[in-house]
Amino acid sequence: MSGNFGGLRLEPLYVDETGHNRDGKSQWLWGIVSMAAGYFSIEASRGKKVLKVMLADFKNTIVSDRYSAYEYFASSRRQLCWAHLKRDSPALKIEVIIIIITPKGAWS
Repeated sequence: MSGNFGGLRLEPLYVDETGHNRDGKSQWLWGIVSMAAGYFSIEASRGKKVLKVMLADFKNTIVSDRYSAYEYFASSRRQLCWAHLKRDSPALKIEVIIIIITPKGAWS
């Protein structure tokens, strides 16, 4: 995997990993997903060395949680996952304000 899903340049990529135990050994399922494609790989490591191999030449934006391995990517190329931001900031409320613009005198 060279980070471009077989030549397709996809942006952004959503990257995450989750641990599990198989036959008494810790392993991690890595997922790399875009709006058009997905790639999953079971690896023996959760470290950034996995990212270096899978996304070595990927130069666009990734979306991830705050796990330190993702610091492999420059902060200018990383976006934090909205679900994690929301979970980390329960006091944060997002409100939508709708402004309606009408011609002068339309309400009279």
